[in-house]
Amino acid sequence: MLAEDPEVRFNRATLLAAVGRHAEAVADFTASGDAPDSRRGRAMALRALGRDAEADGDLRACAAAQA
Repeated sequence: MLAEDPEVRFNRATLLAAVGRHAEAVADFTASGDAPDSRRGRAMALRALGRDAEADGDLRACAAAQA
């Protein structure tokens, strides 16, 4: 199903974050997988929600995956 496609979920999450629907964006970034772009997007949405510790964890995981 199209809604389950990780790329579709990532694009939806990006749009949700852009319009301020950060809680929904976090859920879609999470569902879109562990790719670095998904983790960075999730971190930005988490920061917008004031969940800085979780955002920092995502960014550390992203940096570790790229090292």
